[in-house]
Amino acid sequence: MITLKTVVLPAPLGPISAKIWPAPTIGSRARPSALTPCIHFLPTLGFQKRLELARGLALEPRLLLLDEPAGGLNPTETQSLMELIRRLRDEAKLTILLVEHNMELVMGLSDRVAVLHYGKKLAEGTPGEVGRDPAVIEAYLGGDE
Repeated sequence: MITLKTVVLPAPLGPISAKIWPAPTIGSRARPSALTPCIHFLPTLGFQKRLELARGLALEPRLLLLDEPAGGLNPTETQSLMELIRRLRDEAKLTILLVEHNMELVMGLSDRVAVLHYGKKLAEGTPGEVGRDPAVIEAYLGGDE
């Protein structure tokens, strides 16, 4: 007889509940899972991003490098990710180097921003300063023509 077990896996960013089927034995009945033990859940992209973040935090770094952490996320997931990164920065006292195209996320998290345009630094400063910089506006928002 095959039994279905529900387990809770500890995780640094909250527990994960999953259903696990045991590996089949000789004479076991067919079931919809693969031939090896499996965790039966389909993680969302937002969950996968948080898992990647947890992997990066596993060695307790002082500097965390994040390359487009919001890539592919919807606005709700992006907001949740921004709150999580902000909490990590503030509570764990992490320095975070963020490379990201989502300007709402960048401006909402950053103390300082550097803008690159075709590999050259276009502007650097506080989010407010950079957001008002004429060169940044010209390059990314289009200038008066």
